[in-house]
Amino acid sequence: MWSQSKRKWRSWSLMAGCVLLAACSDTPQDSAMEPQVTEPGQGNPAAALTGPGYVAEIGDDWSGYATKADLRAADLFWWWRSGDPNDHVDVVSDPTFGKALRLSFTQSQEADYVAKLSQSVPQPLDKAWYRWRVKFQPGFTTVGPLPAGYANAYKMSFWLWEGYEGRGQVEFSNTNEYIIGVSASQNGVYQRYTESVLPGSQPWGHTTTEWTDGEWWEYVIYWEKTGATTARQHYWKRPLTRGGTVVNNSWHYYGTALSGATTPRVRGITLGANKNKNNPTTQYLYWGRWEVVDGSKYPNPFGMPNLGGTTPPPTPTPTLTRVTMTPDSAVVQAGGTVQFQTTGRMSDGSTSAVTVTYSANSGSVNSSGLYTAPGAAGTYQVIARHQSGLADTSRVRVTTAPTAPTLASVRITPDSAVVQTGGSVQFSTSGRMSDGSTTAVTVTYSASAGSVSSAGRYTAPATAGTYQVIARHQSGLADTARVRVTAQSGPTFVRVILTPYRVTVAPGARTQFQAAGQNSDGSTVPISATYSTNGGSITSAGLHTAPAAAGTYHVIASNGTSADTSTVIVSGTSTPPTPPAPTLNSLVLTPYRVTVAPGAVTQFQATGQMSDGTSGPIAATYSTNGGSITSTGRHTAPNVAGTYRVIAISGSKADTSTVIVSGTTGPRLTGVLLTPFRVTVKPGAATQFSAIGLMSDGSRAPVSITYSTNGGSITSGGRHTAPTRAGTYQVFARSGTFADTSTVIVAR
Repeated sequence: MWSQSKRKWRSWSLMAGCVLLAACSDTPQDSAMEPQVTEPGQGNPAAALTGPGYVAEIGDDWSGYATKADLRAADLFWWWRSGDPNDHVDVVSDPTFGKALRLSFTQSQEADYVAKLSQSVPQPLDKAWYRWRVKFQPGFTTVGPLPAGYANAYKMSFWLWEGYEGRGQVEFSNTNEYIIGVSASQNGVYQRYTESVLPGSQPWGHTTTEWTDGEWWEYVIYWEKTGATTARQHYWKRPLTRGGTVVNNSWHYYGTALSGATTPRVRGITLGANKNKNNPTTQYLYWGRWEVVDGSKYPNPFGMPNLGGTTPPPTPTPTLTRVTMTPDSAVVQAGGTVQFQTTGRMSDGSTSAVTVTYSANSGSVNSSGLYTAPGAAGTYQVIARHQSGLADTSRVRVTTAPTAPTLASVRITPDSAVVQTGGSVQFSTSGRMSDGSTTAVTVTYSASAGSVSSAGRYTAPATAGTYQVIARHQSGLADTARVRVTAQSGPTFVRVILTPYRVTVAPGARTQFQAAGQNSDGSTVPISATYSTNGGSITSAGLHTAPAAAGTYHVIASNGTSADTSTVIVSGTSTPPTPPAPTLNSLVLTPYRVTVAPGAVTQFQATGQMSDGTSGPIAATYSTNGGSITSTGRHTAPNVAGTYRVIAISGSKADTSTVIVSGTTGPRLTGVLLTPFRVTVKPGAATQFSAIGLMSDGSRAPVSITYSTNGGSITSGGRHTAPTRAGTYQVFARSGTFADTSTVIVAR
């Protein structure tokens, strides 16, 4: 660390043979020798800073300092005056980068009274990259009180040479100028270089908004010692943020080639050199992450342009290609209102809010798109026009008297799905009425490949690809869903399971049976089944009515390739005997397959299928062969990519799920599955519902679910209490834009 005596340094006048990008002047300038740093760095160990494909020699991002006391303990800073420079530095929170170093300049502060940081690289470098980020308080100024001929300047940052005084610098001077260049001397004798401008260079002569806009700016300099008496110095700058948000702005470049005298090697840097001014008020300067990288190891660690002498073309700015107005049609009564909105489609495929001018050929529309219908019935147009000339039109049908709402559109859900070859997806369709309400509609389903039942159950073909499922209403309205069919890689269908498998009921009693499919991995999936019975009657949905005669009968559920049978015992009394306590038939572990990043956390849940047909969460013992898992099923993925297993055991039943750990983003949500999808219960009875997410890779995963119902009540955990009034009700599960519905039949 630097002692107090090391913080005072003598001044020196402008070198006689300087090479600066701004014109050299014969008038004296303010400059100073920097401390001859000998240790490889101070404070927070800088070699920990890394980037994509490189490791820094020295640097800091200030994350190692929680408080100002930490900075004082590190003793990183020095200056030419008496007193402690640590009084004028602090580490503060920054909304863009998390942490930043703040330098303060008080009103009474003398010229040159500025804290600085100097650090050495472990070994002198022939080629050195130096990148730093800086932000000035809005309105920051370099205007100062020094006499004519002196630079009222702030020297932001520069190189320190091995065996030489002088520097390679970037400096602000006299409010609106840059001074950038290279100087080197020994014992007052300066190296005199011949300078030539490198291809692709643009003048750096004046600042733009660096001092005033309060935004982060980024600077990069690169020193190349190409021979004993030759070198190249490259400079880049750009605005890094807009409104505090990082943007990918293009770089402003200037480069020079030097020759004719000994060129030094880099031994270190100084961050924040002297500022020759008194302050009218206290002002602040902020330093972000800075780093020095060995250019011999990493030829272009920051991906900078112009190293080859050419200027890359700028990234094209997306342009507006289309405007879209919603809704595209509407029906409204005379004098009623319709709210229209308009969005723009850009040339890069993105969408954006746009400002348009609305007009109508009858009625009126305000600047926000609120249309008021005229008093006369008819069909009219509302137009949204952008200043570019692009426009879109919506049709409005105005009626004179209240009319029954008409069907305006149909919507198929889910609108997209991913399924394996031979797998199935349940689609449903709802109608949107002219008054904005929704209703159930009858549609005809069709598919471009595979098959789809009249109830919307789609079965994928044997060939992978992307196909369409279409729901068409008799009015001609239609909607299309996209199905991506992938090759079979998951579990295969094994058999049909019919629940409950045995019931004892009174004559005429009704029992709801439910058929599900069991896969090769023990998981269960909904299926489309045909129900039949040799006693009483049964509906297509599995609701069985017992015959009047006592006896033993059977209910059969078949999906065409597999079947299962349940027993119905009809006793002569109205009160059936107490059934035996349900036992665990099977255990299902969900999700059965997930793809996650290293260290990611996944919640697994064991669900039991009971002998009386009920299902719900059960206690299980969890284990894994990769990562760790808690007793409640919370799994943490290992840091090594690979395929691992999670196992849940309850008694003699077990199930296994697969965890694929990779460095890529996992699958996206394509739908929601709510189970059970139909139950028949008594008034006030409770039923546990659960929902799982259907992912784009065919797997299932827990997702955040919002439950609701149009009859009775339901908790946030999916526990539904039936209403006291008999009837048919629905339970809804929603995650984002995806939802699923189950039916609850309340019978006395």
